[in-house]
Amino acid sequence: LAFNGNYNNNISFTDNQRTKGNNLNLRPSTSLRLDLENIVDASVNVGYTIYRTVTRYSEFTNITKAKTLNIGISGKNYFFKDLTLGYDFSKTINYGFSSSVNSNPVILNVYTEYRFLKNKRATLKLQGYDLFNQNTGITRTINETTITDSRNNRLARYFLLSFNFRMQKFAGGVRNSNNINRPKNSGGAPRGGRRTNF
Repeated sequence: LAFNGNYNNNISFTDNQRTKGNNLNLRPSTSLRLDLENIVDASVNVGYTIYRTVTRYSEFTNITKAKTLNIGISGKNYFFKDLTLGYDFSKTINYGFSSSVNSNPVILNVYTEYRFLKNKRATLKLQGYDLFNQNTGITRTINETTITDSRNNRLARYFLLSFNFRMQKFAGGVRNSNNINRPKNSGGAPRGGRRTNF
């Protein structure tokens, strides 16, 4: 369970008129996690953001409100010790933003991964991003006298296939550094110690 918040107090003068703007953002959030070894590792996240702006002019006061609800599920499921299914799902619901930019996108990213060959040295992975092709975001910019809502279109749906091979590490003999470039006597064998053959 977490809670974040911020508050801004802005004062400006327009046409010799004093304008005061108060911006309050609150975001409580929580998460739950399920971890069963070799079966599933998943988490659920929920966040709720409240935007409240009060602008006081000399003759009237304007109050605007907006809210955003974020729900997300992400995790991995394991099958047959060699196959993994991963997923990342999120739903965003926006309230109170300008109707020209408002959107409630559903984002789903998934991948499947298969490990094979001796010691699972090879991995084949297929990934799909933004399967519903709805990856958009809304931002609210606030200053002393204006509120601007904008929508951004992000990278759309695409797929990626990858192959990974882990090279085998070979164990080799290591030379004894104490015997390298050691001077020899006339008999051809080092004085003292045990003779080392390479």
